[in-house]
Amino acid sequence: LVQEPPHNSISDKMLSRVKIPLRQVLRNKVVWLIAILLLLHTFFTYAWYGWTPALLIFKGATPEFAGLLTSVTAWVGIPAFFLMPRISYKLRVRRPFLWVPAILLALVAWLAIYVDLPMIWLLMAVVGVAEATQFTTLMALPAEMMPKEEVGRASGLILSIGYIGAIIGPLICGRIWDLTGSLNISLLVLTAISIPAVAMPFWLEETGRKAKGKK
Repeated sequence: LVQEPPHNSISDKMLSRVKIPLRQVLRNKVVWLIAILLLLHTFFTYAWYGWTPALLIFKGATPEFAGLLTSVTAWVGIPAFFLMPRISYKLRVRRPFLWVPAILLALVAWLAIYVDLPMIWLLMAVVGVAEATQFTTLMALPAEMMPKEEVGRASGLILSIGYIGAIIGPLICGRIWDLTGSLNISLLVLTAISIPAVAMPFWLEETGRKAKGKK
């Protein structure tokens, strides 16, 4: 249903022939900031999804109920994927949509150690909203912050680095489970990796205000 954009300007034709050296993209600190933020995000997300059922069973849930509770994160996240970017663009700010979710994720991971099963669904819902908000904001940043001729390579690099967290997060938490027989230390690890994600957005330019200023 999407129409092809017009390619009738000289700048568009010149841009299609521009080859940006990879080393130029690698020297851009914005790329590394976004990539590390995405790595922290995927570390938390995939470890949470992977090991929450085991945590819930440890708290007394049946396997079926543990799976149902875990799915709350995804079900709540679906509308958040649509709503939070709209709110961000309406408010014309981006950084709060990175550091506020990071604070919520840190708190949820810590509280999950102590919260009893009847209240765990609330934590699942908070994680769903926070993860969706953080992810959609991170996906928008390369297009907003990078020169247009670098967006393609920068986005590929960010995704390649960022999704390393999807591999190491569940592995680390699983190894901790093997060694200790508990996921409490893993939850503290998730709390710890969320703390840098609170501070790092402040090193990024506020693209929302910049866009507002231009208008």
